[in-house]
Amino acid sequence: MYRNELEQKTGLTRRAIEYYEKKKIINPIRDENGYRNYNDNDIEILCKVNTFKKLGFTINEIIDVLKNNKYLNDIIKDKRRKLNFDVKKQEILEMFYDEKYDFNCINDKLKVIEREEKIHERLNYIFPDSIAQLIFYSYKPFFDEKIVDGGEKYFEEYVDYINSLPPFEMDEIEKEYFEEAMYKMEESEVENIISNRINAVNNFDEWFDENKDNINLYLEYKKSEEYDKSLAKKINDSLKDYMQKIKYYEIAIPLIRKFSKSYDEYYIKLLETNEKLLKKCKL
Repeated sequence: MYRNELEQKTGLTRRAIEYYEKKKIINPIRDENGYRNYNDNDIEILCKVNTFKKLGFTINEIIDVLKNNKYLNDIIKDKRRKLNFDVKKQEILEMFYDEKYDFNCINDKLKVIEREEKIHERLNYIFPDSIAQLIFYSYKPFFDEKIVDGGEKYFEEYVDYINSLPPFEMDEIEKEYFEEAMYKMEESEVENIISNRINAVNNFDEWFDENKDNINLYLEYKKSEEYDKSLAKKINDSLKDYMQKIKYYEIAIPLIRKFSKSYDEYYIKLLETNEKLLKKCKL
């Protein structure tokens, strides 16, 4: 079977399937025409992977279990010690101690839980690849909530949109630069950047007065020859072109505003802040 049929049978997105292929979790054969051809074993493996992913297993833990099922009990015990699973997920985990556990039954129970999960939790196992995770992480404060009433269909449209996107192309040098930058950046740094951005929107005048010198230095750097010749500018320009090409701001942003109440409130303030910043800096 081809990828479209595999997506239908597993419920996984194209991006998720591609990610699991890169991780060598499945290894589809290729037809003479170059198309990947999947089999029933691939379906079974991906369904297991999706189930474990929803339960909070890391990709390395999943790979270990697929290689040798004896690791499953050890990992479950570790999860119980380290993670703050809610009661319902703990009950589902306990089902794995029964050698006759049924993935279909487990997934039916998970679907009920999903509706009560926060937005970022649902997106994390739908799109496990790093580029998608970076996009979602920038919305983390707004995705740390459940989907608003009536927002489910817009969330599903957003998932379909992200799944249909072409890959963001980078050459090997750009990839190495990007991955090194992401590796060096601590999670706390990313959280600080997001926190400062929200603070700027909510308290613009105070934020601008405190950061005026840094803002001017940054604007001067953006005009410099050093920045103009930098790899960072090249990647940033490529990313801007990519976002325009896929119409992210025209398609994705309106959908996010419809399923995340806090982001909708933030976005309205963001437009006002951008106008103020343009006037202050005379851009």
